[in-house]
Amino acid sequence: MKGIQPLKKNIIVRPIVQKAESAGGIYIPDAFRVTQNKGEVLAVGTGWWSQDGKRVLTEAKVGDIVLYGVSNGIPVRWNGEDLLIIKEDEMLGIEKFDAELQS
Repeated sequence: MKGIQPLKKNIIVRPIVQKAESAGGIYIPDAFRVTQNKGEVLAVGTGWWSQDGKRVLTEAKVGDIVLYGVSNGIPVRWNGEDLLIIKEDEMLGIEKFDAELQS
């Protein structure tokens, strides 16, 4: 992501919003569409130093889909886009595909 670099344990996430149409073809109005508490990682922080002096990097990588809690993150509007800044500790998981889970 150009123009903003999260610091330390922070990551910048683009929330994934429910589609306008359901799987059955029913239109869902904006007022009833919900954020799914997951989003795409756009940028990751620089990590932090552990007590024993070792560099610890953030687990999430740019492009990952991460899950986070309902009230987690700080909303930010950047270049006309609604984003969240989330601490790594607030992430609940990283979405994996079947092939990745088997390794």
